[in-house]
Parts: sequence; C-alpha cells; structure tokens
Amino acid sequence: MRMLIGSFLMVAVAFVAPGQTARTTDKIKITNVYAAEAVTRGVENEITLEVAYTFESADEAEINLGFNTDKPNTFKMVDSRIVTRGSGAVTFKVKVVHVDWGQRGRFTALVNISKHPHEALWRTSASDRKEIPVGQ
Repeated sequence: MRMLIGSFLMVAVAFVAPGQTARTTDKIKITNVYAAEAVTRGVENEITLEVAYTFESADEAEINLGFNTDKPNTFKMVDSRIVTRGSGAVTFKVKVVHVDWGQRGRFTALVNISKHPHEALWRTSASDRKEIPVGQ
C-alpha cells in the first residue's frame, strides 16, 4: 500500500509541476525523441529520449522516465539515472509498446527529477512531458 501511495503522489505532483516548481531552481526538459521504427499502436519499439537537466537542490538526483502505457493519465516508470548536482544531459534508450488512447489522451513520455536517495514519501522537484504521435 505504501508503494502505491508513493507512486500516486509522484504522478500527481508530475501533473502539477511541469518544467520547474516555484520552490527550486531544478529543471528538466525532454530535448529529443527518436523512434527506431514507425510508431505504431500495439507494437513494441525502441525509443531514445535525450533529456537536459539542472539540479541544485541536493548533491545527488534521480531522473525517472515513464510512459502512460496502462492508463491515459498515469505514468509507469521504466528507467532511471542517478546524476550529481549541476547541469547535464542523459540519454534513455527503452523499448515500449505504444498505445493509442484516442479521445481519452495522447501517448506521452514523462521525465521527472528528485533528490536521491529519497524518502518513502517524496515528490519531484521538476518534470516534463512529450507527446509521441502514434500511427495505426
């Protein structure tokens, strides 16, 4: 139950705080998204995401990557990177099955950044989302 609540809070905060929050100077942005093949509904594809960040609120941070593969407004985290204070860039290369949510939403990648290690209940200090168009 505790993990479920923490995951729910992480997703809720990600919606409230795109790009940067008022409390920190931490920033994160998806700068590029590449697909190995045409993005097709229901087909697994390798996606490469390039992410730029600035993290100043602690010595170490965790960057998480997720997609809304199970529900249109909930993100399942699939990969993460540990980074240190300062600015930089990371590249994620993951396989994901693309979902066409139709009128309910758009298939989207989400990245967020938070202090590492984080407590049982924690929140992100910045996040960004990028829609990925899905063909039939």
